[in-house]
Amino acid sequence: MTISFYEFFFFLPFLLTIFFYWLFYFRSNFFFLQYSNLKDVKIKKISFKKVYNYIYIYLNFISLIFLFLFIFIFSNFTSLFWWNHFFLNNISLNFLFLIIVVNFLCIYLLDNSTNFFYNLNYDFIFSIINFNTLVLLFFFTNTLFTFFFFLELLSCIIFFKFVSSKIWFINSSNFFLIKNHISKSFFNMLFFQFWSTFFSSVLIFFILSYFLYLYGTTEWLILNLLNINLFSEYNSIEFYKIFFLNVFFVFSFFLKLGFSPIHFFKLEIYKGLNFISIFFYSVFFFFAFFLYFIILILYFFFSFYNFFFIIISFMLFLGLIFIINLIFDINYIKTFFAYSSIINSLSFFCILLSILI
Repeated sequence: MTISFYEFFFFLPFLLTIFFYWLFYFRSNFFFLQYSNLKDVKIKKISFKKVYNYIYIYLNFISLIFLFLFIFIFSNFTSLFWWNHFFLNNISLNFLFLIIVVNFLCIYLLDNSTNFFYNLNYDFIFSIINFNTLVLLFFFTNTLFTFFFFLELLSCIIFFKFVSSKIWFINSSNFFLIKNHISKSFFNMLFFQFWSTFFSSVLIFFILSYFLYLYGTTEWLILNLLNINLFSEYNSIEFYKIFFLNVFFVFSFFLKLGFSPIHFFKLEIYKGLNFISIFFYSVFFFFAFFLYFIILILYFFFSFYNFFFIIISFMLFLGLIFIINLIFDINYIKTFFAYSSIINSLSFFCILLSILI
């Protein structure tokens, strides 16, 4: 069994970019470690200079330009590679260009937010630049298995970003009050984010296992062709099984992103984040995953049109009822941002339903 260069040459720039990110991360951390003497086992760490945050940002900026030029070479090129786990076409490339442009804008805003930037942890910057690079490969997935792998990988990076996003603003007059308040909201955020990601991942893994058992593959094209053949036989038992699998899939995706009516835990997540983390969570995580979900429904799961239309319509109706009842109880700025992202998602779902009709 031989592996040709054609199967993995497309991943080389992405792997090199990730390698230099991690190399610079570990080298910059150990660069400021100072040993007192050879016999002493204690390690004294000097405070990390905030100028390295800017180096991370500029490094990400240069790497995105490099990846943009590399992806631009493959315009009007269609191919399957890495044993059909990845598919390259103009649709995915156009969405990638859009993601890169959004990344450039966010990096520019982060670079110019100097007042807040000095309080950021370098682990937080490190998680952002890793997410910016790996999310590009997410749009080339050609199987449900590869989709699930990158979904969990990016979810772990998002969770690491949440862990490293803790910023303390201490006031000497009410130090203990602020400390207890931030600690409770921070740990509530981690608790809800972990369990929402866990249960949504379990549901998607169950769907992946069933499709592998039923069809023997999870490649988008073959999966849709076998599914259309199954519907032509009009097997009522299998029909209802596929319907409930689509219900679980939509529910798991709504749970992953906190869409209404499954949005109550998202309010706690927003309360435990600082504003710069809310910005990147709403732009990167929400925008990239929601954009891929639209592609998934319109192109990859085209044999499930009828199921998705019924399920999303029902979820959208319940979500509008919850939003109308709770939108007037907003008395916290972070809750306002949470409801703003939920309302935007509902409007995009309305546009999606109009396309599915």
